[in-house]
Amino acid sequence: MNIEKEIELLKYQIQLLKTVIGGDSHPFHMYMLDHNITQDQHGLIMDILIVMNHRLSQKDDPTSKKFFEAKKEMIQSRLTKLQIDENQIELFSESIPTFKEFQSIIAAYLPSDINPKHLLMSALSQELCPTLCNHLLSQV
Repeated sequence: MNIEKEIELLKYQIQLLKTVIGGDSHPFHMYMLDHNITQDQHGLIMDILIVMNHRLSQKDDPTSKKFFEAKKEMIQSRLTKLQIDENQIELFSESIPTFKEFQSIIAAYLPSDINPKHLLMSALSQELCPTLCNHLLSQV
């Protein structure tokens, strides 16, 4: 099979998957599909949500700290792979996250058609970091 036919087949398979999945049950993943988000970009979005959720919760018990430190190393590795300077985005600051901060990170590192508000709404609909999503959306 030539490359054009393979691409055509993949596009059709994606359409079929969208039909099977349905936007109501998995709005966040449907948003990823609709906006052609790559695996690395999806990972970055999840990393941003995880870090900001941790900052919002401000948990400092030993278990939370240990988990976050392990996760932080993985996130730093992804940022390096994507050639993102973690100091430039200040993702690991101690301050409470804001919608403006989230919006600026999304605008800097993801495709321009990604709407931060809609991204958060889709994550909230799928119950991904609901406390964080509500907090950030309340600032819009």
